[in-house]
Amino acid sequence: MEIRIKWTRKAEQHIAKHGLTKSQVDKAIEGRFVILRTRYNRYKILCKYEGRIIAVITEPYKSREFNMKGITARDADDKEKRLYKKKVK
Repeated sequence: MEIRIKWTRKAEQHIAKHGLTKSQVDKAIEGRFVILRTRYNRYKILCKYEGRIIAVITEPYKSREFNMKGITARDADDKEKRLYKKKVK
């Protein structure tokens, strides 16, 4: 499954507060990831970027270019890290 995320300027500013850029997140989801459905028709994507396990929150977005809209991205918490390590061996 290929994930292509559309980032708004507001979302880019928000993930910058967590020490990430959209290009870092986009590069992370090119690798191995775990995707989980959450509340409110959103998805949590757990992936790895340069040793950091990150959680990316998205929602469906329909366009020719993108299939997800980025909400936020941050370092994964301990529970998310364990889940990622368990699912991606």
